[in-house]
Amino acid sequence: MRRYAIAGIVLNARLVIEGLDKENPRDLTSLAIPFGVATTFPVLEGLDVRERVEDSERVYTLHIHDLDTTAEANFPPETLLSIQKGTALVEDLLTLGTDAFIRFAVSVSHARSGYGRTYFTKFRLSDMCDGEFLPDSVDVRKS
Repeated sequence: MRRYAIAGIVLNARLVIEGLDKENPRDLTSLAIPFGVATTFPVLEGLDVRERVEDSERVYTLHIHDLDTTAEANFPPETLLSIQKGTALVEDLLTLGTDAFIRFAVSVSHARSGYGRTYFTKFRLSDMCDGEFLPDSVDVRKS
């Protein structure tokens, strides 16, 4: 089977919190999380075609201290202060409300046909772990 490169990638991250508004505990609050860099992700060629490692391995950082919380009156004052001071932790944000998670969406398009597909995943506090990555893997060696 022949494989073709990915022509475009669009990445999105949102902090979603249920129950932040005590008067409407089933309501969801959703805030876009800025992350990454301003440069466009390069075309991803197959492993045998890639000339530079950085064209296939890019790490993006969530900028939780840049969350726009101006329209959200229900954030606890200490959380707002920690975001403004740059001391907030993802762990703290994922404990807000009755349920909280970060929803990641990755949209990709096929280089030849232009066919696109979007993948979603949720990341909760229970998904966090501490340790180092195993060699050539995305699995974490537990401490």
